[in-house]
Amino acid sequence: WRWLRIFVSLILGFEAGLVARLPIPPSTEVEGFLLEFSMNVRALIALIGWSLGLLIGVMGSVPVAYADFPMSFENKGRLVTVKKAPQKVLTFGVPAAEIMAALDLGPVVMGRIHNREGLWPEYEAALKAVPKIAGPDQITQEIVQGADFFFGSFPPSAQELSWDWLPVYVLEPGSFEDLYQRIRDIGQIFEVEERAETVLAKLNDQLYQTTRRVQNYEPVKTIVYDPRADGLYVCGGTDFESRLVSLAGGVNVFADRPEWSKVTAAEILDREPEAIVLVQYGDKAPELKTADLKADPILSKLMAVTNNKILVLDLEALESGLRAGLTVAVLAKFFHPSLF
Repeated sequence: WRWLRIFVSLILGFEAGLVARLPIPPSTEVEGFLLEFSMNVRALIALIGWSLGLLIGVMGSVPVAYADFPMSFENKGRLVTVKKAPQKVLTFGVPAAEIMAALDLGPVVMGRIHNREGLWPEYEAALKAVPKIAGPDQITQEIVQGADFFFGSFPPSAQELSWDWLPVYVLEPGSFEDLYQRIRDIGQIFEVEERAETVLAKLNDQLYQTTRRVQNYEPVKTIVYDPRADGLYVCGGTDFESRLVSLAGGVNVFADRPEWSKVTAAEILDREPEAIVLVQYGDKAPELKTADLKADPILSKLMAVTNNKILVLDLEALESGLRAGLTVAVLAKFFHPSLF
């Protein structure tokens, strides 16, 4: 049994390393083959697991080796050490909570700290018994007292990241490779590695089904646009939203900016975007934000505006998490409707 676990781990490690370094969407037939190979490997491992389950049922129970603690992880430039499998977890933000729900870890979540509402119904049902205990500006030592693990969708304050008595693990990936690794880390921490691989296989399949359709077509020039009280903001090349756009068959015309940046209407006009993804959150209705675009003396000249090529997406859909597969599909249909 021990050697079999090692064998399966080696196969998973080889396949994970291969796919994690694979640019998505695949730009060549070889890369497309590698993605299909990834899916076939997981199917083979699932068949092996099913066969072993049947064999164990006949032969009797087999002792299982559990994870070794403490374990340490490189996370956002920090080393996070977990001394034992957490039993009292606080989540911060929607994506982290949804990952815990997808991994069937609701029973160990003691509280959800949310900056916004909006869990998917299936995840909301899994966490319906978990109380919402605070807003994003209220995270204090008193609130997290009693927790043994903090899982944030994005970093809390620097002070909270420095707590040495509470492991603080941050999702916020810069790439899909990061996202996959973060979910695998959570699977290892909570000793649910197989569930994590199942979740990732589903996400990988969602992405593949979309990217294979758009990979050979001219990318659509796009901005991810967030009008705020203090000015106009667009996502940069290092933001996860830019990765979503690329996978869906678009190209971020502000990819030369490192992160969300304040720009002028004239700068947007100079980049000539063909499509606009408008980020929706807060109290202002999306119809009013779209109307502001069309009424602006400069932005109204954009090809995207004159052609009404504007897609409104909730912020939760653009955050880095398990919704990425569906978001890429929605974006791809928006960019390339004739392919769907």
